[in-house]
Order: sequence, then C-alpha cells, then structure tokens
Amino acid sequence: MTELSLDEMKHVNGGVAPLIVVGAIQIGKALAGGFALGVAAGSLMALLDF
Repeated sequence: MTELSLDEMKHVNGGVAPLIVVGAIQIGKALAGGFALGVAAGSLMALLDF
C-alpha cells in the first residue's frame, strides 16, 4: 500500500462512492426483479395445478 495524500484520498472516494451507490441500486433492482419473477412463476405454477 502506498501513502495517499488527502487530495488523492478525496479523489478516490469521489470516484468510488458513486460506483458503490450505483452498484447497490443495480443489485437492488436485480433482487427485486428476481423476486417478482419468482412470485410470477409461483403464481403460474399454482394456476396450472388448479
């Protein structure tokens, strides 16, 4: 690990934080989409059973 100056740290954090937020949003969307698909598939299976 190399020592970073305060300005470099701010620059790195400024670049990384938005990526983390965007990544979290993408994961949230993926989980919500997967959950919706699971519910739809479950409903479809239940309908086909009846």
